[in-house]
Amino acid sequence: MIGWKRFLMRWHISLLALLLPDVTKRLPLRMILIWLTPARPSRLYHGLDEQIVLAMVRQRLARPWRMRGRRCLREGLLCLYFLRLIDVPAVLHFGVFQKVKGREVAHCWVVVRDRCVTPPPQQKFVPILIHPLPLH
Repeated sequence: MIGWKRFLMRWHISLLALLLPDVTKRLPLRMILIWLTPARPSRLYHGLDEQIVLAMVRQRLARPWRMRGRRCLREGLLCLYFLRLIDVPAVLHFGVFQKVKGREVAHCWVVVRDRCVTPPPQQKFVPILIHPLPLH
C-alpha cells in the first residue's frame, strides 16, 4: 500500500521541483508561501514517514540544473509543502547575515518540533520571517 504512495509522492516532488524555479521568478514570496502551505494534510499521503519524505526531496534536488544559487529556498519550500501534506508541523525560517565585503545574504531552513531538518545558518543571523507562525 505504501509503495504506490511513495511513487506518487516522488512524482509530485519532481513535478513541483520542476515548476518551482519559474514560480519563484514570477510570484512574490507571500503568494508562494500561501500556495505551498496546505490548509490540511492530504489523505492521499497518509502513513508516509517524515524521514522518507525528506530523503525523497533531497534525492530529487541532489543535482540541480536550475535554481542553483537559491538552494536553501528551493529545498525549504519543497520540504515545507510535503512535510505539511503528511501532517508534520514544519515551519520555514528566514534570516539574514553579513557576508564578506559587507554584503547581506539571506538563508532559509525548515524546523520541525524545534529540530532543523534542512541545513541551518552557519553564522549569526537576524531572523526576518517565520512561516507559518508555530502554534505554542
